[in-house]
Amino acid sequence: MRTFVIKSNTAPSDTKEIDLYNLVSSGRIDAICRYISAALCLSNAIRRDTNIYICFNSGITCLFDGSKIIRFHSDEKRIAKMLKMIFNHVNKNGDILNHTKIFSGIYCLNKSFRELILDFKKQSKRVLCLHKEGKNIWTFKLIGNEVWVLGDQEGFGKDLDFIFSQADSLVSVSHYTLHGEHCISIIHNRIDNNEVVEEYGIINE
Repeated sequence: MRTFVIKSNTAPSDTKEIDLYNLVSSGRIDAICRYISAALCLSNAIRRDTNIYICFNSGITCLFDGSKIIRFHSDEKRIAKMLKMIFNHVNKNGDILNHTKIFSGIYCLNKSFRELILDFKKQSKRVLCLHKEGKNIWTFKLIGNEVWVLGDQEGFGKDLDFIFSQADSLVSVSHYTLHGEHCISIIHNRIDNNEVVEEYGIINE
């Protein structure tokens, strides 16, 4: 299972702060919606081998499990509307359990970014942090079950030192600073082409 973890620094986890007609001004939740779409959506299907976690500053994390999602729309507005419904559920029901099902394949976790990363480390998962100064993605041997960690438009904020200390490797997809959703697409492309990469022997670790 491919896993993406997004550290959101500015997107709100309060339904009142999300304006469906102005997502950019709603803490740049438009970017978060694009991350989700890039991780899960093919042209006419869902990537059933992919999970994406969105970690909000409030300590709430949303999990989208591609293997269990039934109906999903790729456009930003519909994803933002779904996030509003998730937060509305949390607000109405108060404290959430550690793994509360909101919709089919969509869960709310009472877990912070740091707690989630530490959980993956306890599971001996290979945690790879996206950074333009990291090693080129095409030089890595990948098996498709890595945990890929990305920041938002502000990077990792106060958690930068933490994720650098926990990541098994820093990985670069470009010498340029790219949009997060483009990075996710490149990661998918790299793993989709694993057999080709191994055949031509460009992996060095």
